[in-house]
Amino acid sequence: MLVIKWPGQPTASGDSRISSLVAYKNGQAKLYGTEAKEALSNPEYEVARWFKLYLHPEPTDHSDNLRFVDEQPRQMDIPPLPSSVPVLAIYRDLIRYMFEVTRRFFIENTPNGAGIWGRVHGKAILVFCVPNGWDINQQEFLRKAVIKSGIMSRTDAETRVDFVTEGEASVHYALTHSSSTEWLRRNSHILVMDAGGSTVDSTLYKCVQEHPLKLEEACTSECTQTGGVFVDREMSNILRQKLQGSVYGDEDSLEAMIEDFERKAKRGFTGLSQTSVIKFGTPRYNDAEYGIQRGRLSLSNDEVKGAFDGVVKQILDSCSKMINGRQIQHLLLVGGLGYSPYLRLRIKQFLGDQGTEVVVVDEPEKKAAVTGAVIWFTQNLVSGRALRYAIGIPSTILFDGRYAEHLQRQSLVLSNPDRMLYLPSLTLLVRKGAIIEENWEAEWHCRWNPSLPLQADGQFSAILLAWDGPGDQKWLTDPRGDPVFGLRTLSTIVASNSDIYSAMKAATGPTGQVWRLDFSIRIWFKRAQLRAQLVWRDNGQRRTGPVSIIPATKF
Repeated sequence: MLVIKWPGQPTASGDSRISSLVAYKNGQAKLYGTEAKEALSNPEYEVARWFKLYLHPEPTDHSDNLRFVDEQPRQMDIPPLPSSVPVLAIYRDLIRYMFEVTRRFFIENTPNGAGIWGRVHGKAILVFCVPNGWDINQQEFLRKAVIKSGIMSRTDAETRVDFVTEGEASVHYALTHSSSTEWLRRNSHILVMDAGGSTVDSTLYKCVQEHPLKLEEACTSECTQTGGVFVDREMSNILRQKLQGSVYGDEDSLEAMIEDFERKAKRGFTGLSQTSVIKFGTPRYNDAEYGIQRGRLSLSNDEVKGAFDGVVKQILDSCSKMINGRQIQHLLLVGGLGYSPYLRLRIKQFLGDQGTEVVVVDEPEKKAAVTGAVIWFTQNLVSGRALRYAIGIPSTILFDGRYAEHLQRQSLVLSNPDRMLYLPSLTLLVRKGAIIEENWEAEWHCRWNPSLPLQADGQFSAILLAWDGPGDQKWLTDPRGDPVFGLRTLSTIVASNSDIYSAMKAATGPTGQVWRLDFSIRIWFKRAQLRAQLVWRDNGQRRTGPVSIIPATKF
């Protein structure tokens, strides 16, 4: 069952989508969605919006800088959060609200709804549909928000919260709602672009099996920080400049104009019409000098294009990266901005005569990613996913003065109890772009030589690193010892000493007695979620134990 009406929406019509807005008063959440939108011009409220962008990872290059037709970069200019309200509290409040509205909707629209809800809600799986570029850091943030909301305990959140990328959810939605999938042939390629409000997620799939249908990611997916809200923001800049000096250039009038633009002119713009009209205020609003007649502002074709073209350029650049010389049979376009006739036109012009058919699933009243997430959970069509970053661990290699890159790092040399010389290095466990299938796992051996025995009641940790750059990275730092751009801490794996205490052995080293501890850490993916486990041997028997995966980024 899909919630098709949220509080504040018109009685005669409903919408399964809800605006990501939360209105706060004195630090307390009071209004959500449509009702919060009405509080945007009310000084008594502070409205949280675009807060999803606060979780977006830092770009590893400068591709996320928006450029518009004047070729000037734009700052993201994300609206500030309400006073004394952290982003975690906003997600906590919104999750709690959406869960409660869903509960009421289910009970009111299902025979014996209260009884059924009482039996199943404690077993329900909560699936988050997240941008392609999010990883364990954002996943753990959302899991923490769920716990803070009070809808489930930490123990339940470990097993009952799941994640799917917007690209993967979208392909499930698109294929399910297409009239036929007969056009999908083995080894054919399909590009799915989810053009949403604040991100555009692009994923290229290869059909590896027709019956039953199975897809595999053909390359690393793209997540571009752009979308519909940036079209609105650029139109706001255009209007502010156009109406400078007009009595209707105030912030309240501009807010009303942008709301009407988003609802009508933006969605209907084709790039072929002569003018677009924005309505605001009343028919008494007139300012002929600025093109305003009876509460109607006329915009030229070029002015509206100016609001779109920076975003469209980023989308086409992403499309070009994904195609990269491949023959793409179909491009499925979903998401709120995906229904824009102008975006469709520009994509078709960009593809030209390459033989790629642009397909739009024509159900704009539904949220493609959310509906697709439900379909994904019940029938997973994707058997392999391309890793967006390489995963590695800090390690060391023997210093060898025959190599220039070793001599450049001579100041970084380390010595061990065995009196050998080492350099800090990076050992890759899996390369960027590797296809991760359901049975994939990696295990690396660790040997510690502590000078004192471990305490049984303590804990130890190991760091997982992510390499976002091209190729294989082998060093932790540059020759000066400074961080390498594109190398970041992904997470810290923490385990109790009590599990492997018995595996610690005394040994004799060059300087006397040392302690030696041999163990392994195993990692794998449960769909989009990273999992880990401790592995060691006790009296020749393989043992395993739990670990905690602590995300590196704090939001």
